[in-house]
Amino acid sequence: MSEVVSRYGIIKGAAHIDLYPGGSLRSCVVTEPNEFLTPFGALVPLHQDNGIRRKPGKPITFYPNGCLKNLPLQAQTDIPTSLGMMPAEYLAFYEDGSLHRVFPLDGRLSGYWTEEDEGELARKMDFQLPCGIFETRIIGIQFYPRGSVKSITLWPGEVISVNSPLGPLEVRTGISFYPGGRLKSLEPARPTTVQTPLGAIQAYNCRSLGLNGDANSLCFSEEGTLVSLMTSSDEIELTGKNGEKHPFRPGCEQNLFNPEALDPIPLKVEFAGNKVLLHQNGVREFNLQDYAFAVKSQNLQAGCSGCASCADCAGHCES
Repeated sequence: MSEVVSRYGIIKGAAHIDLYPGGSLRSCVVTEPNEFLTPFGALVPLHQDNGIRRKPGKPITFYPNGCLKNLPLQAQTDIPTSLGMMPAEYLAFYEDGSLHRVFPLDGRLSGYWTEEDEGELARKMDFQLPCGIFETRIIGIQFYPRGSVKSITLWPGEVISVNSPLGPLEVRTGISFYPGGRLKSLEPARPTTVQTPLGAIQAYNCRSLGLNGDANSLCFSEEGTLVSLMTSSDEIELTGKNGEKHPFRPGCEQNLFNPEALDPIPLKVEFAGNKVLLHQNGVREFNLQDYAFAVKSQNLQAGCSGCASCADCAGHCES
């Protein structure tokens, strides 16, 4: 083990040191206690094994200018944010030193430590945002460089209620925001009827993995108009002025691990001015004034493996 110079002082017990071509520190692992003095307080990087949940070896990373980029913490530490103090075991920063992401927990999942074990440590947090007041467990929260909330990723299984341009909606996975605080996107917790220029469509992404809430399937402009959605159950048929028909519907693909199972592929519908863009095997663009539209729910029986239950998704794929 050795010592290495950083803008936060001498880093003791440094190992696996990686440098940028110019010689500045890119990353290292530490095996001894260190204290970094930052605008967010004195932060102690992860350096000591604390059992089956967290082990040392996760690197500290830096930008070329020497500022911290990613920092695993030895113990959960309260960090000042625009929402107040938040507990953190892992932090990410922008290149100017401002706070990018806060992760309250940073356990390493394994055969000995499961998501359920980690979930027992996740405590509910209170949020007061323009879209509503709610209490929930989160995986992480992302901030804009100036400090406003950019997105919140919910803990698996958590559902919150928010005020949206469509009215109150229940949300899973996450929500994202514009810098001014207005809602940018959300992940509907269940199939939700949305009025669109094509008619009423059931918005739901049955393939949402819940990994982060940065980009979700139901999206709005900053003014509150509908930008895009995904549907896992509805077929959309466009009829041109000469009677030509263009059907679009959610698809299926063979599961990689079970050739007898089908995984659903939601249909993405996007609106841009007087046009609708349908994302299926590429993107097809249509002028709204040139077509008539019909939306109908598919009566599908799922043999799929892409979601928790077919009842939740209203079915996706024909067997």
